[in-house]
Amino acid sequence: MASPRRYASQNVDISPLSRGLHFDFADREAPNRFLKGAMEERLCTWDPDNHEKSGIPDAAMFKLYEKWSDGAIGNILTGSIVFEHDQMTQRGDPMIPIEAPFSGDRFDAFATLARIGKSHGSLMIGQVNHPGRQIDESTQPHPISASDVPQAGFAGQKFAIPRPASKHDISRIMEGFAHSAAYLEKAGFDGIEIHAAHGYLLSQFLSPASNLRTDEYGGDLTNRARLIAEIAQATRHRTSQSFVLGIKLNSVDFQGDFDSGEAKQLCALIEQSSFDFIELSGGGLEHFEHKRESTRKREAFFLDFAESIAPLLDRTRIYTTGGFKTAGAMSILARNVEAAIKQAPSEDNYGITNIVAGTQIRRISQGLEPLDMSREYDEQSFMKEMNAWLGRLANDTRLYGFFHITPS
Repeated sequence: MASPRRYASQNVDISPLSRGLHFDFADREAPNRFLKGAMEERLCTWDPDNHEKSGIPDAAMFKLYEKWSDGAIGNILTGSIVFEHDQMTQRGDPMIPIEAPFSGDRFDAFATLARIGKSHGSLMIGQVNHPGRQIDESTQPHPISASDVPQAGFAGQKFAIPRPASKHDISRIMEGFAHSAAYLEKAGFDGIEIHAAHGYLLSQFLSPASNLRTDEYGGDLTNRARLIAEIAQATRHRTSQSFVLGIKLNSVDFQGDFDSGEAKQLCALIEQSSFDFIELSGGGLEHFEHKRESTRKREAFFLDFAESIAPLLDRTRIYTTGGFKTAGAMSILARNVEAAIKQAPSEDNYGITNIVAGTQIRRISQGLEPLDMSREYDEQSFMKEMNAWLGRLANDTRLYGFFHITPS
């Protein structure tokens, strides 16, 4: 079989990426500069008729994180962990219900996941999320958001018009994040990342386009970021000083929705809330595009913006994710590989590439090698199986996760 097509890479010294990265507020250190970004696994248990049996990591999830741990990545982020059974981003998401005790099958499963993820020295960070209005109406016909601003559907998903979150809702949201943080720490995780990007609930509060509130959670940036600051404070109160606190933010929020002075102001608010790191991402379901040719050449989708805000931060570290394909651009902790496989599907098609990534995750969780998506046959087999799977998924609430394919 022919070798897979790969991107061309420059011959560069990648040793700086092997240096440790210190997190100032928690006084912890990642063993190197690599971050495994948060990707939805959709591998936990799912039972639409029994919420107590849903969202529990099991053997497939453990196998996946065993493989990622083998890579000796400095900082491993999980996919989205949710805390309400009717507020899930996808079936099969990991879940820490607000009422979940620090014992039992669920807790033991999270503890096993933490132990496996850390087995080769990585930090293990749980990403916690609330979808807000960005949840399929079949799962939640009455979603909450900052305001009653609707969101357009995406890839067959339909989103109901949200209602503005009440003070009771906001208190429960804060409790959900804080309880998840305490739960994760007791289970052996090293930290938590608060998801405030990609159009999910905290991003909806941050953006003036979706936050039209006139109370203390709306208006100027300080008010729009208040919920994030309060979650950070509650998290610090419920966890030890050495527990790492991170946040995922959208670069496009700064560049589009925020005014020119708000980027600097938000950076100050982030440091005042003692966040150890910011993971910069971008876009949401409504706009996931990277059009600039300079961005394509540099591979890092959000590097320009990271460089612009780095001088504004003294103690909070910045991770940038998305787009990296070669050791040359990253200046990949290469094990005789200098570049990623150049896949046949267009990298501009977010919907397809997202499902490809999820399918690869599922294969790894089953102990299989990833598909070679540079091969035309594998691409054709994938597209055929994907369309059949999506049809079944839409009509059977017991199905979940990404599909399995075994091309010849």
